[in-house]
Amino acid sequence: MSGGAAAIEGRASEARSILVFILGGRLCALPSSAVAEIVFLPALARPPGAPSFVEGFMNLDGRAVPVIRLERLFDLPPSEFNLYAPVIVMKGAGPMAVLVDQVRDVRRAPQAEILEVNADSVFGGCLDAEIGTDDGIVHLLSPSRLLLTQEARRLDEFKKREQERLASLEEVEA
Repeated sequence: MSGGAAAIEGRASEARSILVFILGGRLCALPSSAVAEIVFLPALARPPGAPSFVEGFMNLDGRAVPVIRLERLFDLPPSEFNLYAPVIVMKGAGPMAVLVDQVRDVRRAPQAEILEVNADSVFGGCLDAEIGTDDGIVHLLSPSRLLLTQEARRLDEFKKREQERLASLEEVEA
């Protein structure tokens, strides 16, 4: 087998690890490498004036982590969440979490099943790819492009205030 053919065969056998979840009745996913952990919906602080896509802030080991309602960002039907609703905490210097209807599984998506999507063709460029599965099309979201620039700035302002509030509570307890 020639070197070029081996390289093509190697790429075809590559697979991405993804976390599949349901959001507003749709199958969506995030790269597994972007996920820190999954927790049940904790008690949340909701500061006045927070953007509508923010469900609230959770205290994760002393860090204020915003919990985002993706169905509000994507204009999907509203979801009803209960005490055991899954919250996907994403990795990053400024972590955030997303509230979803249900976590399905972690799976390997073979490269041959992944259809890359032009970021310019989707509002906000939040979709990286679509993956054909036996369950239907899975929309692979881009963790870095879930929020528009203005949304991210506004969220950072609220996150900073919530972090200051948490710090002041820790000072009082000490």
